[in-house]
Order: sequence, then structure tokens, then C-alpha cells
Amino acid sequence: MTKTCQSIIFDTSALRKISLFNLPAEVRLLSDLSSQGKVELIIPHVVWEEWFSQIEINYEKIIGESVKSLQKLSSRPWLTNSMYSARIVGQCDNLIKELCTFEKVCIGDTMGMARELGFKKIELLNQDALAILEDYFAGNPPFKNAKSREDFPDAFILSQIRQLSSSRIGCIVVVADKQLQNAVDSIGVETVPGLKELLVHSRVSALNVNRDYALWWVRNFGKLLKWLGSREEELSVAIEGSVFDSVINSHFSHHTFPNSVLSAEVAEVEQIRNVEYLWELAASIGEGIFTVPISFDVDCVIHAWIHALDLGSEPEWFDIDDNVIESDGFCSATGECTVSYNADLVIKYNSDFKMGIAFEAPESIGLEEVVFQDLYA
Repeated sequence: MTKTCQSIIFDTSALRKISLFNLPAEVRLLSDLSSQGKVELIIPHVVWEEWFSQIEINYEKIIGESVKSLQKLSSRPWLTNSMYSARIVGQCDNLIKELCTFEKVCIGDTMGMARELGFKKIELLNQDALAILEDYFAGNPPFKNAKSREDFPDAFILSQIRQLSSSRIGCIVVVADKQLQNAVDSIGVETVPGLKELLVHSRVSALNVNRDYALWWVRNFGKLLKWLGSREEELSVAIEGSVFDSVINSHFSHHTFPNSVLSAEVAEVEQIRNVEYLWELAASIGEGIFTVPISFDVDCVIHAWIHALDLGSEPEWFDIDDNVIESDGFCSATGECTVSYNADLVIKYNSDFKMGIAFEAPESIGLEEVVFQDLYA
């Protein structure tokens, strides 16, 4: 770590708002700073266990509900084609077996993702148990009252924060829980309530780019939005590659599909059009990088598998290859349509960028939270 490295300590109340599978741009930026040795992303032992125990509960709920539904489905009497029925029942049984071991794999993979991003679990070492007990009996922070047992997790978190802050140059604690925030403030360690506040903190923003560019960004972000807003046609061309990567081979379902079509796949992208930008909702998440909500339409070719028993109930624009019916009773279907999406566009400009008359493409462009909206034939 460098001498200017900032230690960022996370509480569970802040981590619960982070989805590792739909990574916020703020976390990506922190991960970049971590890989450069400019910040240290610290998770105290108790926080790590609380964070992943909640993730595990969420997995258990989702997987448990899926298993129950599959068990119910496979035990129902079937009145349809026997080959089709046997295929579905067999797949249900196999999937139930896989799901029983899937949960542990998910937890392990999720922990691995957190570590790859730079999050570091700090184990409990030499905790001042006597000091914690004194606070417990006296009702000192973070205990709400004397002998308040429910506050023991926060007491261990606070103890680790105290130790970490004494051995590091600078510490900032990201904590949304008001009670723990007050307790951390009481020991003289700085706090912020969330990631957005963290990234604009002077000690963190100064690490991202040079000071001059940081000042330029603060003063000119609004002008940049107007500059891009007057060049939407060029920007729409620049983002086509990111849009293509986000929608190609993606899946969606629609109420017009027959029952046997669980989802359709975007097999070909023909044209991207009608891109609309909500500049009034754009948000800076650090010098040089910001997000803006967008919507767009994609003219595409989609592909789906339809069971032979559902032939005739598909949308008329589907082209059915009914000459080739698979052994499980399904046949291939394709169709040309227009699919609309909403997404968050993430744009990054480097410190060499200057607004001029001509359009200048961003250094990097990405899409987050791409959500299917509707389908038009």
C-alpha cells in the first residue's frame, strides 16, 4: 500500500445495498483504486459474517422455493403427451438434485467475487474483551443500554474499527446505521453514510485523478451534460457496441408467447434506434465518470423453442420450422421484432478530455441494469 492509501471500512448496513451480480459503478471505481494500491477495502470479521449470512438466507429462500415448486410440478399427474411429460419430470428431478448442492457453490463464488474486487476480511485478533464488557455493563456506545445483548455484534465491529484506525494513516467508515455511526464518531473516526458520499469525500476523490481535473470536473459537469445533450446523435453511434454486447444472446419472456416458451433469445441485432437520454437524472460518481438513464429500441431476430402441442397459439410473426420436431416434441421458431429496453449508461472521460465543437467519444462506455420493457412485432 502507498503512503497515501486510504482505508475504507464497511459496515453491514452499507454492504447490504451492494449487489455483486449487478455491480454499481461506485464499487467498480473503488475496485480500480484498490488494484492501484490507493485504497484498502476492509470488512471487519463480524460484518463479513453478517453480510454473507444474509446472502445465504436469500439463496436458501430462492433455491428452497424453486425446489418446492419443482417437487410439486414433478408429482402432478400429466394429461399431455407422454414423451413431453417424461421429459419435464426427468428434468425436474435432475434439477432438484443439482439445486441441493448449488447453494454452497453460490456462496463460495460470491465470496470469491468480493475478494477479486478487493474486499478484504479482517479476522478477529486480540480483541479487547474486557473493554467490550465494561461498555456492556456501563451502557456505553454502541450499547443502547446497559446489558443490551443485542448490541454485541456492533461492539466487536467498533472494537475492530478502533484497532484498525490506530494502525493506519487514514480510515473512513461507510455506515448507514445511525447508532453505530454515532459510536464510531465518538471514537474520532470519520464516517460517511453511503458510497456516493464516500466517492466525493476529499481524501478519496483526490486519489482518483489529479487535483486540477477534480476541480475542473466539479465546475464543468453540468456543462458537459449540455454539451453531450446537443450531440446525442454522435453519442448514440458511440454506444452501439455496448448496447449490442448487452442485448445479444440475452433472454426475455412476453405475455404473447405460448406456455411452452419460457423465454426467447436475441439471436441477431439488426438496428439500434430511438435512443433517449434522461439528462436531468444524470449523476456524477467520481471525477470523469457518471451515469445517465437511457431507453432504446432494438430491431432484432429472436429465437425460441415451441412444443408441438402449442403450435397455432404462437404470435403470427413467428416463423415455425415444423418440418423439424425434436425427440422431446419441440420445434424451432424465429421471428423479427422490435424490443425496447431501459438501462443506465456509464460514461468515463479521462483527464485529457476538453469540450470542443466536434464530438469526442468517451474513454469508456458501459451499460448497467439493462431491463427488458416490451416487444413490438
